[in-house]
Amino acid sequence: MPVTDNRVLPLASVRIYAPGAGDPVSTDPGVWWWDVLRHSYRFGTASLDTAGRPKLRYIEGLGLTCQERLVWQDTTTTHWTTTGGLWEARKPADGGNTRTSRLVQYQTAANTAWSAHSTFRAPHTPAFAFSVLMGATPPDNDEANYPTYCRLEFGSGSARYAISWNRDGGWALLRDPGDGGLDWNEVASLPEPASDAWGEVLWYVRVACGRIWVSGDRGWSWESYANPDGSAIFVPGATMTWRGQGMACAFGLHQLSFAAGVYTSPPRETQWYRTLRTCTVTPFGNAPGNSSYTGADGSPAVGSTVAYTLTLTPAVAATLPWNWYHVPDVQAAYLKVMPTRAATVGSYTTPFDSALLSLDIEEPIELSEGTASWTVWHDFLTQFSGIYGAQKVQILAGHLRDDDSEEWDTLFTGYIVEPGARAERWGEKVLSFTAHNLAWRLKGDRFDDLRGTPVLSGMTVNAALDELLAYNGLDTTYRSWHPDGDAIAFGVGDYEDPALWPKVGDSVWDWMERLAAYAGLEIGVTRDGGFVTLPIDYVADTVSYTWYADPSSNAATRIRSARYVQKVSEGRTMVEARGYGPNGELLVAALVDADAEANTASDRYIGFRRAEVECVSGVVTAAMLGRIAQALARDRLVPMFEADLTVPVNPNVTRRARVQVDGTTVGIADTAEFVVREMRHHWEDDPSGEGLVTTAGLQRLVA
Repeated sequence: MPVTDNRVLPLASVRIYAPGAGDPVSTDPGVWWWDVLRHSYRFGTASLDTAGRPKLRYIEGLGLTCQERLVWQDTTTTHWTTTGGLWEARKPADGGNTRTSRLVQYQTAANTAWSAHSTFRAPHTPAFAFSVLMGATPPDNDEANYPTYCRLEFGSGSARYAISWNRDGGWALLRDPGDGGLDWNEVASLPEPASDAWGEVLWYVRVACGRIWVSGDRGWSWESYANPDGSAIFVPGATMTWRGQGMACAFGLHQLSFAAGVYTSPPRETQWYRTLRTCTVTPFGNAPGNSSYTGADGSPAVGSTVAYTLTLTPAVAATLPWNWYHVPDVQAAYLKVMPTRAATVGSYTTPFDSALLSLDIEEPIELSEGTASWTVWHDFLTQFSGIYGAQKVQILAGHLRDDDSEEWDTLFTGYIVEPGARAERWGEKVLSFTAHNLAWRLKGDRFDDLRGTPVLSGMTVNAALDELLAYNGLDTTYRSWHPDGDAIAFGVGDYEDPALWPKVGDSVWDWMERLAAYAGLEIGVTRDGGFVTLPIDYVADTVSYTWYADPSSNAATRIRSARYVQKVSEGRTMVEARGYGPNGELLVAALVDADAEANTASDRYIGFRRAEVECVSGVVTAAMLGRIAQALARDRLVPMFEADLTVPVNPNVTRRARVQVDGTTVGIADTAEFVVREMRHHWEDDPSGEGLVTTAGLQRLVA
């Protein structure tokens, strides 16, 4: 060994952490309960009014909302001005709670057009009821020029709508085209409403969730309608008009009253007994005007179940001619009990260091992969004992220097997955161990019903990754995320079907890789036991190390053996990544090696196109495809020149490092640069000093 290297003996140490040491101990695994009320409402309970009726109800497509109560109201010329026809206020002769005044147009002459305009303004997003009793059409009415119809108009401008009836089409929802004419555009046909013994019909109308909701059976069932182009409907505050022609008609506008109510969810079993918890409940829905909804923890003080309550509070939106209400609606609720962990206690031991026989660490191309295995001599007559499965382990390697000082560097951190022993002959017993890196604990974790599944919609990539680490019981000290992950935020989607909502049984690790890819990143595991994200197929910007083929060079940088191969058969001259964006648009990222296709003087020349196309599934972004195309270029553009070097271990060299190889004399300039793709470290009990080496898999970078 040349004197220029002062390392005289290779060293290795295997640190074994006792159960409960190395990582924080979970004291509460947490709960992520996104509760879609469409599925669960019928299993919960709603508060009751003094008559024993529920104050809340669930309407399919709308959500949990306040129960409407019909209040019959007088409709008179006090709040309406009339034009055309003959008008008066009358009360039905049936008595009872419907004995309130209707505004009656009783002119029966043919071809009579009439209207009544409110002196009050209905609020935006109104909720109301109206009754209609239509008389006979005069036999001499000119249906060609004065077709019989009646309608109630509400809203204003391009958002003025009407519930209308005509002889030919029946009931319909109309929209004012804004041309000032009497002919309106039909939004949708309405089902025929129920009528009483006198033929009077009653409509309930609500505007909510960007749709108009109507019920012709006193709220037992509701139909909703959006604009024909699918756009949301917003009805502004405005006066109302009751309009028609060709018949006598009685009209009444009535109140839909609402009261605050409380919904209590069914309990959810977590099989984790809690005496203390920090629980947050976030409802998701709509609260027009000053209406509101709030969530609160409804779990028992002590127990293994969790539950929540929702309070929906309507607000008075206008007071003429009676109280109008803005009413909230809720589609989903998110209950979260964040996991808690006890502080890490205890420390490691090194029970095998004095008897370590061999050690191998594999670092393959995928940054998330990594394994370690080692063997230990064990006294044949001593019982092998100890529980090592799933214990955390950290492996260090280094050298004893000629001045008796020691250098140590961490090469691996993970968990023991296969402890074992073998006896080959009398007097010899060898213990063998295999460990996987930190990704192992997430790869073995799947979303389950007891913890629930976190909703990642609306988060940035990095925040979503943190959420999944927390799901597995790890905090932010375990990660270092690339800033690109803060620049990409996910859409919210539908509350009843969020855009990014893992399903029970999905792999936590697969979701982490998927999230990172949205930002054009890949996720890896560091040697010291952390998670990191880097641009897909990242390569360091500058050369960090050079190995030399000269046998007289410093032993710390001297190549022990080398293998070179140029894989032209696998090379390509063009690469493309394609996929579909969030709006369904086709996105393409492509790179062409012009030298390989046209430059005969280039060592990459091939003379014709060889294309590689990768179709990326799921929703993609331009940045994501760009990174994938760059990765394909590094992997596939000719020439695919690779090298395997056996060299002394240098802990400063990691996968994706940019390095150089000097003095190879195989037709590669010493200035050529390589990327370290994979590494394998080997240690054995060898007093010669040659027992700690690395086999590094390199790939030449295309200039």
